[in-house]
Amino acid sequence: MITKKPKAGRGRKSNSTLTLDPWRIKPFADQPRKRFRGIKQLAGSIQLVGQVTPIIVTPIEENDFDAELIDGERRLQACRSAKMQVTAIVQGKVSAADRFALSIAANFCRQDHDCIEIAESVRRLKSQGKTGEQIAGIFGKTNSWVSQHHSLLGLHPDVQTMLKRAGDEQRESKARRRARGRMTMSVALLLVPLDQATQVKAAKHIATQKLSMAAARNYVWKLGIKKGRPVGKKTSPRQKFNTFWSVTDTYRNSVERYAVLSYQAWQQIVATAKVRETRALAGQLRSLCDDLGGIADSLEKAGGK
Repeated sequence: MITKKPKAGRGRKSNSTLTLDPWRIKPFADQPRKRFRGIKQLAGSIQLVGQVTPIIVTPIEENDFDAELIDGERRLQACRSAKMQVTAIVQGKVSAADRFALSIAANFCRQDHDCIEIAESVRRLKSQGKTGEQIAGIFGKTNSWVSQHHSLLGLHPDVQTMLKRAGDEQRESKARRRARGRMTMSVALLLVPLDQATQVKAAKHIATQKLSMAAARNYVWKLGIKKGRPVGKKTSPRQKFNTFWSVTDTYRNSVERYAVLSYQAWQQIVATAKVRETRALAGQLRSLCDDLGGIADSLEKAGGK
C-alpha cells in the first residue's frame, strides 16, 4: 500500500511525486488503448534524460501491487523495459468506471488511438450508462463523432482488423494506408449498412483495387443496390441545386469582405507574402472567375428552356 513514507525498496518521496517500482504498479485492465507504439524508443529516451512526465496511479491493496495505473501506460512499460523506477502522482481511490473515463481524458490526444480502440471505449462508456453527450464531452468531440465510431462495431471482425494499427505502426496518411491494403474509417463507414459477408467482400475489393474515396462510395452504392440493401441515396438534381446555391452564397459572403478593401489595404496584405505567392493567388482568382462565368452561362441557358 502506498503511504507518504513508502517502505524501503518500494519507493521514495520526490517533491510532490513518488518514485516507485514499476513492477509494483498494476496496469489498468480496462485501458482504452490496446496497441502501443515506440516503447523501445521511449525507454531509450528515459535512460538518457529521465522521465519527464509522471504517470498517475491510485492506491490498491493487493499482495503483488501497491497501486493501479490511471494514466501513463507507455511510460510505465518503458520504465519496466529500461529497468528504472517510475515517477508517479498518487491520487485518492478512484472507482473503475471513473478510472476508465479519466484514462480516456488523460491520454486520448497524446498518441492517436485507432478508430476501433475508440469504438470499444465508446461501447464501454455506454455500458456504464453514460449518454452520447457525456461521452462526447469526455473525448472532447461531437455526438456525431461518437455515433460514427460506435457504428464501426457493426463491422465484421475481419474488416475491423483492417482498421487497427499494429503496436509499432507510425501514423500514416490515408493514401498510404490504402496503398498498403489497409482500410480508412471514412471508407469503413460506407460498409456499416451492409451484411457482414458483403462487408468483407467489399473491403477486400476496395483494398485490393486501392479505390479512392469517390470510387469506393460508388462501388458500395452499386453493391448495396445489387444486394437489395441500398446504401445511402444518390444526390437528386434538386439537392445538387440547393447545395450549390448554399455553397455559392457562403462563398459570396466570405469574399465580400475582401472585395471592399482599398488598394492601400491590399498593399499591406501582400507585403507579408512572396511575389510568387501573390501571382499564384491572382491566377487562382482569374481561373475561378472563368469557372464561375461558365457555370453562370450554363445556368442561364438551361433555365431559359
